[in-house]
Amino acid sequence: MIQQLAESADSKQLCTVLQSMQSGTDAAELFKDHLASTVLPAMCTIAKNHKDDEARRYALEVLISLSEGKPKAMAKVPNYFREVFLVATHFIMELDDDVDGWAAQDDEEAEDEEHFKYGKDAINRVCGSMQKAEQFDKALEALKPIIGELFGSGGWKQTVAAMSIVAMIAEYVDDQATLLQLLDAVRQQLGAAHRSEEHTSE
Repeated sequence: MIQQLAESADSKQLCTVLQSMQSGTDAAELFKDHLASTVLPAMCTIAKNHKDDEARRYALEVLISLSEGKPKAMAKVPNYFREVFLVATHFIMELDDDVDGWAAQDDEEAEDEEHFKYGKDAINRVCGSMQKAEQFDKALEALKPIIGELFGSGGWKQTVAAMSIVAMIAEYVDDQATLLQLLDAVRQQLGAAHRSEEHTSE
């Protein structure tokens, strides 16, 4: 039914259904036998690809609310963490293509682009709920390869996304060695960017 609504030209009904699914506890109970097979792929598809931005945000909110309502149950759903984090990363990278203009913005004056902010908030909320449920290690293991892929791509949006994710999860990382590893990756990326600027200016 959700997939049919997602493919319909009328997104209003879809948004209504998605809003009704945002009670994470109820939705997790109602769809517990279909989370991995139906709900997760449907929400991810809508959040990434739907033409209506409101529907996209509602679909991501459903994914977040599931982790907040039933964190231990969701931690056991195959690929849940990877899929929700990939959707959040997709949102984070929806930045203006003008890299120079974006980079030149003053931190205090700059307004986060809506999806960029929403993606970061999604990472923070999922990781926060998993930390409270003592499931954060599983979330971190899913995030590590995503962060590595983003840093390794060389693209500026991917780099911004990776650095944003590290900033969001740093407070939840209890293992000092892991935290230092993440921060070192950020330092290396900043060093590479600095060297690139110096080379360009020569």
